[in-house]
Amino acid sequence: MKLRSIASMLALAAVSASATPIGSTVTAISVLTPGSTVSNTDSWSGTPQQISAFAYNSSGQSSLWSFVDSYNWAANGNSGTIMMQANWVLANGDVNYAAAEGSKWQYTFTADDTGFFELNYSLTPWGADTFGLNGIYLGGDLGNGYFSNGDSGQYIANVIAGNTYTVNLSMNVNLSNSEVGLFGYDASMVGLFNFNLTGASSVPDTACTLSLLTLAFAALASLRRKLA
Repeated sequence: MKLRSIASMLALAAVSASATPIGSTVTAISVLTPGSTVSNTDSWSGTPQQISAFAYNSSGQSSLWSFVDSYNWAANGNSGTIMMQANWVLANGDVNYAAAEGSKWQYTFTADDTGFFELNYSLTPWGADTFGLNGIYLGGDLGNGYFSNGDSGQYIANVIAGNTYTVNLSMNVNLSNSEVGLFGYDASMVGLFNFNLTGASSVPDTACTLSLLTLAFAALASLRRKLA
């Protein structure tokens, strides 16, 4: 037996986190007052696939759109990418309230193994004045967090085999001025998120450890005899 085979067997002792995907939904909402509310949604159940939602709204010369896209799904639901974007052009005081509140991504899965949910994030602002394009909330069964516009980093939470989890990301985008209306705002926010379920490195049980060590010593002895 070659030594690299022993290494391969030891590597198999590490637990790999995996998921049973249940379903995912994306929702885009654009609100202008005075004006209307525009919303759109898309979802999948059982089998991961790309889904997206886009909501465009306008009133006078002002406009607002939100977009949520979920893609790059692993077939087993272990990983994926989410992009969330809001863009507004608020001119001439046409509206006194603009918001994309309620725009969100949601994913529900059952953890097949114990490990970690890792979420890498990056929020990029565009435009001279991004006030009101505040950031994105993290919520659900894996804890709560808040990612401000312009921030990047990683969020990690534990998952336990057999437990079912729902995680969501929701936009915090709103701006109001009831006295003179909104004008002069032309900006956007793009949030990019990549999640991955990773295994927790574990020590093999005693019987497995003794068996692997026995094989390792046998391989070392054989190698020494060949070198002698």
